[in-house]
Amino acid sequence: MPENNQQLNNSSANRDDTGDLSESQSMLKRLESSGTGGTTTVTHKEEVEKKTHVDTETHYTEKVHTGHVSSVLFVCAVFILAVTGILFISPMVLLINDKEQLTNDLNDGLYAYYTYSNKVLGGQLGAGCGEKTIKCKFQTMSPMLKERFERYGFILTSSQATNKRYNVSSLIFPNGGGAAVDATTLNAVRKNNHSADDLMNKVYSSRTGIYQDRQFFDRLLSKFGIEQDNTLHGDTVEKFDAAFDERVAHGDPRYNDFSDDVENAATNAQDTQDAIDENGRGIYSLASLSEMSNSWRTKIYTNLEAKANTHLSLACSYATYGNLAENAVARAKVVSTARYAMNYLAVADDLKAGSPIDGEIAVESLANKLTKANSNGKNAMDADTYRVPALGESIKDRATILTELTPLLLLGILKPGAPSVPGTEYLKLALTSNIVQNGARDRTAHGLCSEGMSGAQMATEQSGLCWSPASMPLASYIGVAAGGVIGAAKDLIERIMCPASVKSVVELVKAATRTEATATLPERIRIAAQAESQRFSASTTGIQAQNIIFAGTGTLLGDRAQSLGMRPANIASMTVYMTQAQLLQEKLENEERIAARSTPWDATNPYSFVGSVVAKFAPAGTALPSGSWQGGVSTLLSSLPLAANGVLQTGVSALYTQPSHFQVTRMQPATVCGIQGDLDIEINPDFACNIRYSMTPQELSLDISEILDYMTKPHPDNAQKSLSEVNARDTSADPERGERMKKQARDGAAAAYVDPATGKPNKYTEYAKFMQYCVNRQDPWGGIGMAVDEQDPKYAEDPVDEKGRRTSDNRSGLREKPDDEEKPESYYALGWGSTADQEWYTGKKCMDDSSEMMKYFRGYTMACAVLASMSGSRQCWDEDTIPNSHDDFYTTNNIIFKASS
Repeated sequence: MPENNQQLNNSSANRDDTGDLSESQSMLKRLESSGTGGTTTVTHKEEVEKKTHVDTETHYTEKVHTGHVSSVLFVCAVFILAVTGILFISPMVLLINDKEQLTNDLNDGLYAYYTYSNKVLGGQLGAGCGEKTIKCKFQTMSPMLKERFERYGFILTSSQATNKRYNVSSLIFPNGGGAAVDATTLNAVRKNNHSADDLMNKVYSSRTGIYQDRQFFDRLLSKFGIEQDNTLHGDTVEKFDAAFDERVAHGDPRYNDFSDDVENAATNAQDTQDAIDENGRGIYSLASLSEMSNSWRTKIYTNLEAKANTHLSLACSYATYGNLAENAVARAKVVSTARYAMNYLAVADDLKAGSPIDGEIAVESLANKLTKANSNGKNAMDADTYRVPALGESIKDRATILTELTPLLLLGILKPGAPSVPGTEYLKLALTSNIVQNGARDRTAHGLCSEGMSGAQMATEQSGLCWSPASMPLASYIGVAAGGVIGAAKDLIERIMCPASVKSVVELVKAATRTEATATLPERIRIAAQAESQRFSASTTGIQAQNIIFAGTGTLLGDRAQSLGMRPANIASMTVYMTQAQLLQEKLENEERIAARSTPWDATNPYSFVGSVVAKFAPAGTALPSGSWQGGVSTLLSSLPLAANGVLQTGVSALYTQPSHFQVTRMQPATVCGIQGDLDIEINPDFACNIRYSMTPQELSLDISEILDYMTKPHPDNAQKSLSEVNARDTSADPERGERMKKQARDGAAAAYVDPATGKPNKYTEYAKFMQYCVNRQDPWGGIGMAVDEQDPKYAEDPVDEKGRRTSDNRSGLREKPDDEEKPESYYALGWGSTADQEWYTGKKCMDDSSEMMKYFRGYTMACAVLASMSGSRQCWDEDTIPNSHDDFYTTNNIIFKASS
C-alpha cells in the first residue's frame, strides 16, 4: 500500500512535458501491471566495453507482481484519473478498443500457436540430448529461456549440452507451486494451478509470444517494410499527418549500411526503402509503385526478353510481363493496406504500453479520423468492419467494402489492349492464342512455355523460315510499327538469318517490339497506382478508414499465421479450425475471470472491475456524435448511469481469444476479391478480402518427434512424378537453363526435407518449395510470375557480450541491402519445372489438406517458429541469442504491434 501511494505521488510530482495524456497513459500502465497491487522491479544492468563487444549498455528488466489493491487506492486512482485524464479517456479507449476488437477477431494463429508452444516447451523437459542436431535442439532449452525462468524464481536442474543449450531434468515453480519433469507434469501443474500458469505465461506467453519475437519483427520489415513500432511523429496535426502519409508511401528503414557505426545503422539507412527488382519482386506500396514506371521499361522487361531463345518463349515473356504487372498492383495494394492499418494499431499499442508518443497530437489526429461522420451521420464505429467483428452483426454493405479493397479496379485498367497499346490480358493472349506456330501437346500456358525451351520448337520455327510461322504474326500482334519492321525484313529473315540461327531472328523481333510492348503498360501502372494510393492517405476518414484498418489488421495477422505454415482457409477448413479453437476460447475466458478477481485495475480484461466499466463507458458500436473526439466526452459522461447499472455484468468476450462472433457467411469466393488461378474452392477470403488461415486437427495433434523423424529423411516418392516429367523435357533450345532445372529437380528429390544437423530446409526439395511459395510467398495467391532461386538474406551481425554469448535487439532486424550485381537465377514460372510445380507457383498446392507430406510441412514450420521464438533466433536453424530486454507487460496485455525491446 505505501509503495502504491508513493507511485501515485511520484506521478503527480514528476509530470513531464507530454502533458496530461502521458500522465494518464503511464498511470494506466502502472495500475494494470500492478496486478495484485504493488510492483517490484528487478533490474539487471551490465556495462560492456565498447571496443570489444557491445557499444551500448545492456538493460534487462523484468516485472514481478505482489501485494493487494485496497479500496482506498481505488478511490484515489479513480479521482486522479478523472482529474487528469477524463478528456483523453474517450479517444484512448476508442483507438485501443478498435485495435483489440479487430485483433481478437482476426488472430487466426492463436489456437495453433498456443497448441504448439505448449508441446515445444514440454519437450524441453526431462529428455535431454548430447548431439548437435535439430532433434536435440528441440529437447534442450535455450540460454534465453533458462535465464528467464531463473529471473522469475524458478529452480532448474540442468546441465549444459554440447549444442550450447541446456538439458533440463526438472523445473520447480516458485512458492511451492509444483514441479515438472516432462510435458505431462508441466501441463498438469499449469492446468491445476492458475498462479503457476500465469507465471509461466510471464516467462513465455503461449498466447502472444508469437508477436514478441525476432521472426515477427523481421517479417514486418521483409514483407511490408514497416517496423514493429509506432514511428510516426509531428508536433502539429499537419506534421503528424504528413508522417502518416510518408510511412504508408515508403515504409520504414530496413537496410543496414555495414560501413556505418552500429549505433547509427538504423538512422543512417535512409536510401529509398521501397524497391522492385528485375523479377518484379520487392516491397512497394501503391504510392512507391507509381514512382517505379521506368523500371518496367528497363530492368524488368529487359530481364524477361533476355531469357527467350525462340519466338514461342518470347511470347511467354510477354505473358509473364503481363502477369508481373497484375501481381505488382495487387501486392502494392496489400502493402498499402497493411501500412495504413499499422499506423493506427501501433499508436493504440503505444497507448497501452505507456510509451512516449507525440502526446495529444497522435490521438487527436487518429481519433478525429475515425469519428468523422459521413453525409449520413455514420462514422467508423458504424462500419460493418467494426460491427461485424465486435458485435457479430451481419454484413450490410459488402459491395462498398469490395469496391474499396479488392484490386479489381486496378486490374481493369491494366488488362485491355490492342496492337501498339497492349494491356496485361492482351499480352497473355500472345502466348495462349497460338500466335506462334507450335507443336505443343499441352495447350496450357505451362505447356506452351515449356515447349518454348524445346529443340522441337526451334526446329518448327526454322523449318518454316521463321517469318511466316512466328516472326511476323508475333511482331504485328504486339504493334503496328513492329509489324512494319519485321514485314520489311522478310527476305533477310527467310534467306539469311533464319537458316543460320533462329535466335538471331528472335533478337530482331525483340528489338522491333520493345517500344510498343512497353508503350502503355508502365504508364497505366503509374496512373492506376497513383490514383488508388489516395485512398490510403491521412485524409481518409470514417467508415472508409475503418474498412482499411480491418483489412490491414487481417493482412498483418494473417501474414503471421502464414509465416507459421498455416494454410489459406476456405469455409470448410475454417469451420473445423474454429470449432477446435472454441475450446481454447472457453479456457482463456475462464483464466480471465480468475485473473479479474485479483487484478481489478486491468482495463483490458472485461471481467475485471475497471475492464467492465470501460466496456460500459465505451460500449462496442457506440458512435461518437461529433466530428471531433472531444465531442465524445459528453457521450462518455452520459453513459454513466447505464454503466453503473451494468458494471458488474460479465463481459461479452475475453480479450486475446479467438472471436465468438465468427460467421462462415463472411467468407466469399476468391474471384470476388480479384484472386486469380481458379481458386474459388481452395480459398474463401473474409468479407474485406483479407485471407484467413487454418490448420487441421491432424496437424495440430502431431507429435514433435514424429514431425522430426519425417522431415529429417528424404522422401523421393513424393517428388518422383515431378522429377520424371522434368527429366523427360526437351530443353535443347535453352540447354544451360534446362540442365540447371533438371539438376535442381534431381537434388531436391534425393535430399531430406531439412538438414538433420541444423533443421534448415534443403534447397530444391518439396519443403523448400513449400517455404518459398506458401510460407514466404511474394506473388499474390493465384498469381504466377518468375521462378527465382532463393538467396538467404544477410543480416547485421548480432553483437557478442562479455561472456561470448550472442545478444539481440531491434537492430537485429536490419538486413544488408541486396547487391545489384548478385542477381539470382530466374526463369518464367510458366515454363519452369513440372506440371505439379505450377501448383506451387500459383499457391494452389498450399491449400492441400489431404497429403501426409503437407501435414508434416505445416507441423514442422509451426514447431520451428515456436522453437525460434523460445530461443531468441529468427528461425530454428539459426544461432540462439539472448534478447537485451523482456517486458511481460507486453505479452500479458496483448501488445503485439510494438516490440518490447
